[in-house]
Amino acid sequence: MPSPLRVLVAVLAAFLLLTPSANAFPPPDSGIASQCTGAGELLGDPVGADGYYRCLGAGKARYERCPGDQVFSVGAEACVSRDVFPPELGDWGVSVDAPRGTTVRLGGALKFRVTAHNLDGVGDLGSVRVRVTWPDGLSWGNSADCLRLQGQRVAYCYLGVAHGTSADITLTASPDLLTIGALTVRGEVYGSNPVDIKASNNRDSATCHALTGIIVSC
Repeated sequence: MPSPLRVLVAVLAAFLLLTPSANAFPPPDSGIASQCTGAGELLGDPVGADGYYRCLGAGKARYERCPGDQVFSVGAEACVSRDVFPPELGDWGVSVDAPRGTTVRLGGALKFRVTAHNLDGVGDLGSVRVRVTWPDGLSWGNSADCLRLQGQRVAYCYLGVAHGTSADITLTASPDLLTIGALTVRGEVYGSNPVDIKASNNRDSATCHALTGIIVSC
């Protein structure tokens, strides 16, 4: 008969194995694997800056953590020294523009422009992550700089933006046939380096109106 001490040790070991860690590794991919088309691609991590996803092939990805003294740079698409992008303070903004004066008929596409502004910061290059959402009634098209979360109307867009300049993302979406009413696309700064200290310009939106899915005007 096993001793009470051995039973206690066995119970504790089972508890530790079955209890999820607060720092579980790797993080859930939230559909990131669906963005993989070929082996070797690197996809920035929308959860944090401690690592990235490496594509192993179509629909397959593995999370890899950067070394302890490094962070993942979206602009460089690589792990870099923390000294390269020190946690200085800056000011980032975002704006969203609909194709004004445009009327789209059935089968057409709407092109929304999301712009990230590096308004004030330290160093020549910064990196920013913009979170974009769109409503029911719009079907996601594509954007080379964005990763869509599978099954959700959310995408994370990654940009390297020089100090004092801006960078655009073009999002293509098509209205669904039975769509009626306002169609609002929203963008927000969701992480940056340098660290953003001004929240008042971190969100924007643009709206088009569907008379039916056959005619949409902006």
